Amino acid sequence: MIEATIEKLSMMKLHGMAEGITEQMHNPAYRDLSFEERFGFLVDKEKLFRENRYLKVLASKAHFRHPSACFENIDFRTRRA
Repeated sequence: MIEATIEKLSMMKLHGMAEGITEQMHNPAYRDLSFEERFGFLVDKEKLFRENRYLKVLASKAHFRHPSACFENIDFRTRRA
């Protein structure tokens, strides 16, 4: 039954919620939460999924010179001349 629900969510383009349900099914920590809390996590997961997808589209349209560069890899310890 849950597989049908996940399939329907994917058909409605709610991929984040579908991923969240799968995550909740396999993680026992979610079992002790109420319906409202679990539903809140699903909504948060969908919102984060959409925001990340939007940022990926913006980054691809920006045509960065070094698309794989990230702030975490900057070495601030080296001295400048």
